[in-house]
Amino acid sequence: PTITPQVAQSYLQSYGDSCAFDALHFETMLGTRVLTVLSLQFFQVHDLFATFEIPAAVLQEFTHLMEKGYMKTNPYHNAIHAADVLQAFHIMALCVNQKKRDTLNQQDMLAGLLASIIHDFEHPGFSNRHLIRTSHPIALRYNDISPLECHHVAESFQV
Repeated sequence: PTITPQVAQSYLQSYGDSCAFDALHFETMLGTRVLTVLSLQFFQVHDLFATFEIPAAVLQEFTHLMEKGYMKTNPYHNAIHAADVLQAFHIMALCVNQKKRDTLNQQDMLAGLLASIIHDFEHPGFSNRHLIRTSHPIALRYNDISPLECHHVAESFQV
């Protein structure tokens, strides 16, 4: 059966704020760009576009470039995983703020959502230990100190 954008939107409205959300299923429904769609949704829900005067088109372009940097051939550290982490942060933040109002402020929300989007950007599929032991260029660049984490952040800042 063909999945329409309306069906995908209905799924997001039904499960986007739930632990029952399935990023793999949602990606199958959309066919592509699950990280971008979720980013736009959660920035809207948390009123970050207005608060920080971020044009939606800028976030859309940024997340599209982030998605391109997540390797589709990486079975785990890919854009669907980033979308799953993004959605998990979103529901965690909702739960925290529901228990104690405004524990996470707008700046915390922006930082958490952006961190979720970029956290494994350009992940090569190997551990820090492997990169260091094989003298991988990423490990050499960051002097064997948390090379993947440094790489994810530094490269996302280049976007």
